[in-house]
Amino acid sequence: MARATLPPAAADPPLPARVPVVTRLKPLGAALGWVTAFLAVGTIVTLLLEQVIPHTDSPWWLARAGAIQVAGFAIATWTIGRWLNRRSWAEMGWRDGGVALRGFASGALWGGAMAVLAVLLAVALSGARVYVHAPGPVFPVGGPILVGVLFAALSEELVFRGYPLRRTADALGQGRAIILSAVAFGAAHLMNPEAQVLGAVNVALAGVWLALAFFSPGGMALAWGVHVGWNATLGELFNAPVSGYDFAIPGAHYSPGRYEWVDGGLFGPEGGLVGTIAIGVGLVIFWRRARLAATS
Repeated sequence: MARATLPPAAADPPLPARVPVVTRLKPLGAALGWVTAFLAVGTIVTLLLEQVIPHTDSPWWLARAGAIQVAGFAIATWTIGRWLNRRSWAEMGWRDGGVALRGFASGALWGGAMAVLAVLLAVALSGARVYVHAPGPVFPVGGPILVGVLFAALSEELVFRGYPLRRTADALGQGRAIILSAVAFGAAHLMNPEAQVLGAVNVALAGVWLALAFFSPGGMALAWGVHVGWNATLGELFNAPVSGYDFAIPGAHYSPGRYEWVDGGLFGPEGGLVGTIAIGVGLVIFWRRARLAATS
């Protein structure tokens, strides 16, 4: 009886090629190098300007500090981002005039609305109070502080969003880059007066919110507007602490209530549960808008 012969075994399918770890890390290393150079240039220029421009104890102190940092990191954006790394202004979040103006106005409204929500929650949940005093000379203090809020918010957007966020997203993708920048944003605020862990967590959540604004059609102007709207409404309208800073503007005064973990205490509403809720609402709204824009 003839012995049956088995058909030759099929060759095993080739294993998928594995991308070497070094190859996967190379784009990240390049991005970190560029961002480090950006931060170094911005910091050096800022420190040099600090030595040149006279200090002041007047209400213009915040405007001076913010303007100096804006100048330092605007130079870094142009030098590292635009000239050396060849990123376009649009890639770094800067839109044309009409889009930028509408983005800033929309952002300021959203930021202000969420700040009002935080204060109302602080009043309802913790017994915080807003006292309205007899009108005094508000503009001599409030005007310079408002200019300072504009500059300070823009400087932080240049440092934490703008070129660094775009360059990191090129290497890691938007999701990972947003998380990384948000953690850095929150950690930086741990050095503020009256800082605590919940405040840093809330600031990190705000970093996610601002990054979603940055990656939207409104770009940097929208993120800047949200930042200004939040800070100006808390600091100027309610005279509440903003990330631990009290601007002492005449006309109104915010007083924390019974529970620091709810209303944020001396760090301000963004240091408590009310900040978590208000910032979370803004974050979810912008996330849903981003998803709708992506599917339309």
